[in-house]
Amino acid sequence: MNLLDNQTALSDECHCKYEVTMIELGKKYILKKIKGFKNSGTNYYRVIKFYNSDIVICENAYGERFVFMKEFLIDPDKPDEVYSDLKLYKR
Repeated sequence: MNLLDNQTALSDECHCKYEVTMIELGKKYILKKIKGFKNSGTNYYRVIKFYNSDIVICENAYGERFVFMKEFLIDPDKPDEVYSDLKLYKR
């Protein structure tokens, strides 16, 4: 299966459903926000390489490189999903 396809796939091994997010090389994306934390702005990150099926290497406007899980990039097909499911707790 092509990892760039936006579709729901069924794994034969574990019979689990997973959704493959549409992320393309060379395109710019914004990171999702985390509820309860102040977001400093909307920085764009250009995808320059796929590391594996769920991790991408990105570059910002200053040439700095970052590693992100695909789930933290805003999917252009779902622009209303700006918040991550990640939950952080303070002690």
